[in-house]
Amino acid sequence: MRGVRLCCGVLLATLLAPLVSTASAQAQEAWPQRPVRLVVPYPPGGVTDGFGRLAAEWLAPRLGQPVVVENRSGASGALAIEHVMASRADGYTLLVSSNSQLVFQQVAGRPTYEPLRDLAPISIMGRNPAVLAVRAELGVSTLPAFVALLRQRPGHYDYSSAGAGGASHLAMVLFTQVTGTSMQHVPYRGGVPAMQDLLSGVVAAHAAAPSDALPHASGGRIRLLATTGDKRLPGAPEVPTMAEAGYPQISLFMWNSLLAPLGTPAPVLARVEREIRGACADATFQAGLARLGAEPVCGSAAEMATVLRTETPMWREVVRASGLTFD
Repeated sequence: MRGVRLCCGVLLATLLAPLVSTASAQAQEAWPQRPVRLVVPYPPGGVTDGFGRLAAEWLAPRLGQPVVVENRSGASGALAIEHVMASRADGYTLLVSSNSQLVFQQVAGRPTYEPLRDLAPISIMGRNPAVLAVRAELGVSTLPAFVALLRQRPGHYDYSSAGAGGASHLAMVLFTQVTGTSMQHVPYRGGVPAMQDLLSGVVAAHAAAPSDALPHASGGRIRLLATTGDKRLPGAPEVPTMAEAGYPQISLFMWNSLLAPLGTPAPVLARVEREIRGACADATFQAGLARLGAEPVCGSAAEMATVLRTETPMWREVVRASGLTFD
């Protein structure tokens, strides 16, 4: 009798398995049925926030549901990432993050997360170089003149960043390392307040996103000395690249991406990746990226994973060579 019950149980499970699988697939295909949140690890107004809002505008009509941006700043982005990691892996909470959290924090801080272990990559949406901006009162208009000023007074001048261990911080670490200069670091909770204190004269320099710096350069309050990209900025063609200014070793791009909690259904991840990959062929989306000082990437999840595996050890060596330590 026990054998009959066991046999019947196995038979019933076999018969129900396709139905369960079909129901699961239908549930995933029905996604989304309610608004989707894009969590941004910075306050409103910065580049990563801009990427989040651009992605929300693009995804909402294509997903057929509202896509809302939620700003959760703090702990150099860790608060937002930990929130997303703790969220249900159902596709209704996604993360908009940059290489500040996904690469630089991995090598500069003591992160409570590891991107490829704790999150599911979807796509790098776009990238932008940094631009070295200094306050006009310094009286320098070229990169060599700025380097000479720093060498005259080692450790006297300070610079702001969007957060300790982030892209704007390590861009300046690389700059001082290559140029043989020293400056004091003043971290902020995002690129906007970091730029505001450069404008007010609290700090001397900032490796800024182009969209944060360009609107203020024409007013004469700051001067742009060089860009860390491989070509000049469309909005400031008079500003040389670091290579043109004599420092080809100083190369850096800030990039922004979409990720999801680990365990998010594969069909959901594939749907979002497909929609984002189509965005970079759209003129309106490209124009939005240009306003952020960025160029389109819209790569695949696999390509994003490769970038993470490549850039992390490279920047770990920069930090090691600089002797930089973090409390």
